Amino acid sequence: MRTFWMLLLAFCLVAPVMASAGELTSAYTKLKVADCAKGESNDDEAWATWTCTGYKGMSIYFAHADLREYVGYGPNAKQTCSAHTTFQRFNAAGTTIEWRLKAGRPVATILRFRVEGDGNKEQFLMVTKLDGDQSCPLGYVDARMKNHNQAARNIADEHHQSFSCERDVPIVVSKKYAAPTEFATAERCAPPG
Repeated sequence: MRTFWMLLLAFCLVAPVMASAGELTSAYTKLKVADCAKGESNDDEAWATWTCTGYKGMSIYFAHADLREYVGYGPNAKQTCSAHTTFQRFNAAGTTIEWRLKAGRPVATILRFRVEGDGNKEQFLMVTKLDGDQSCPLGYVDARMKNHNQAARNIADEHHQSFSCERDVPIVVSKKYAAPTEFATAERCAPPG
């Protein structure tokens, strides 16, 4: 009988750890262009690119063109869908990237963008799926929404595995916008090739 109680106690102590083992966690890095390696640029046309380093050395492609900013992630960051997708209106990326981690491996990022619109600045959290060599917009959360940070984490946590960059349309959480086509430069990523 004593063995039974000892086993039950051990299970009760270990079960919460086992239940949380599949949960995603966060890590944060800064996105500072001053710390990045400058790539191509054209001062006359006002565009430039940089290669930055993110969580555990992951490559980040950052571009500024026509008062819009683009961010791609991964070993081929410049060729990813997210490196070519941004907001239709003038925008600026934030400086803090939240990395959503599953067992220490990044599966998504959350980055705040300030977007010009309607005479004032709007803010969105762009949730980006990280999938090997590809990264793509997974969701957009209007930062005016209550609990917008948690909403962005929920999108990353609940959809990073099932979301297809080529087939699926990014999730939008906003009272003002219903679809990415209302504010983003692309609805979904084109298939490779």
